[in-house]
Amino acid sequence: MIDKIFDFEKYNNIAITGLTNELISFCVSNIYKKLNKNIMILTNSLYEANLIYSSLCKLNDNTYLFPMDDFLTSEALAVSPDLLSIRINTLNEISKNKKSIVITNLMGFLRYLPNKELWKSSKITINKSIKLTKEEIERKLISLGYSKENIVTNSGEIASRGFVLDIFPINEENAIRIEYWGDEIDSIRYFDVDSQRSIGDVEEIIITPNSEFINEKNIEIEEKQKYLPLVTDNISSILDYLDDSLLFIKDYTQLKNSYKMLREEIIDYDNSINSDYK
Repeated sequence: MIDKIFDFEKYNNIAITGLTNELISFCVSNIYKKLNKNIMILTNSLYEANLIYSSLCKLNDNTYLFPMDDFLTSEALAVSPDLLSIRINTLNEISKNKKSIVITNLMGFLRYLPNKELWKSSKITINKSIKLTKEEIERKLISLGYSKENIVTNSGEIASRGFVLDIFPINEENAIRIEYWGDEIDSIRYFDVDSQRSIGDVEEIIITPNSEFINEKNIEIEEKQKYLPLVTDNISSILDYLDDSLLFIKDYTQLKNSYKMLREEIIDYDNSINSDYK
């Protein structure tokens, strides 16, 4: 079953065993520079992925981490905002089609994602010439995972009052305040969320999704990644974001055993959920 997941005929795969993380990083960096190809390193655990990332990012600037909690039950609990922010940044960077190295763990590799073109087209470019009303931008942002609050205090939040729309994009260090004059944008400014004071004007801002769950069909459903195939026509994996890539697998045997245990965990988890509803 795991051979179908990794699809050896579709991708160029290289198994790595017996090397330290430093040696793996050195070898991968050299291959990346010589071949100028996208590379993904798949590890068994998030801990291993972090170790290789910490080593490899010192050798190559175009190195990114796509981290997921190793435990299946994390999907049922609150999503780590730190890991989410890193994943979204990685998707934003590699969707620019530049040659990159991505390190992920098994759970990150198996995670459902919207396809690359949908992700790229879901970004919102806001400037004074756009013809979107405040309400249209607000609805679009909510569909991309932003939450509506009375006041913006954290990344991923929006707040609306009168002719003003505040947004704290996940890809920005400061929040944005958009002021309308009628149906047209009058000003776009950065502001400090603590003091609410303006920092400076900006001509244009690109806002990226705040979630990997993009509800393309606008179906009312719980926003969990396992339901993504129900709300979009095409789903992808993180590897699909890397065109013509090399896949390095660290310790295939260990990874195969982890995948087997994961499938057993899924069965046990589903059985426990079903028994709760009997």
